[in-house]
Amino acid sequence: MLLLVLGTAACKSKRNAAAGGEGAENTVVATADQRFQQLLRNDFSFSEMSMNGGITVAMNDQQLSSPVSLKIEKDKQIWISVKPMLGIEAFRVLIRPDSVFVVDRLNKQYLEKPFAWLAELSKAPLQFAALQDLLLNNVGFMAKGSRLDAQATQMQLQVDGLRYLLQPARSGDKLEQLEVTQAGQKLTVRFVEFTAFEGKQLPKNVQLLIEGKESGTIDINFSKFALENGQTYPFSIPSSYARID
Repeated sequence: MLLLVLGTAACKSKRNAAAGGEGAENTVVATADQRFQQLLRNDFSFSEMSMNGGITVAMNDQQLSSPVSLKIEKDKQIWISVKPMLGIEAFRVLIRPDSVFVVDRLNKQYLEKPFAWLAELSKAPLQFAALQDLLLNNVGFMAKGSRLDAQATQMQLQVDGLRYLLQPARSGDKLEQLEVTQAGQKLTVRFVEFTAFEGKQLPKNVQLLIEGKESGTIDINFSKFALENGQTYPFSIPSSYARID
């Protein structure tokens, strides 16, 4: 966002004197960029990785808790297996930058949707790059955004038309919280606990809070991280399964 101040040279001088001069605004912008670059340097770099843990989803007066396995092929796909009952898989999900596939093994049905459907379903402003990075407390998906403002504990960025409010941890190395609002819906992502892995800090507990016309929470606790090379992402839809809309 650009703020253009028009006036006479005399008025401009008075404003600069009161606000600390033109250099004061430049310092704020530079500080925002420096703080973001510190976060960016601490992103976890990978090509493929897997994570195991547990997930609890509470939305529309319903709640589901289950062990969950995730596999990520960077910038290409996120594979999820949900096994809530005695290790029996109930759902298998494949998320790609342009599409979402879900197989419901309990009811022998499946769905195939564009990625935008996931954002509509969650009533939260989601994009594939953001989903992929936020699972690991990475900020790379915001690297091409505009640094708008920096304050003592927060800073604002604009990425692809969305405005993000970032709250770094006290060390400044990782995010503690992120907020993004769109069309009356707000998504808050909180990183409650971290664990050391491959010389970096990865989030052990990620909490997502959705507020607006639809509200709910998603709580993910990771118990295991592993770097992979050439792992498989098995996904097939039995011919007997019915497609649902």
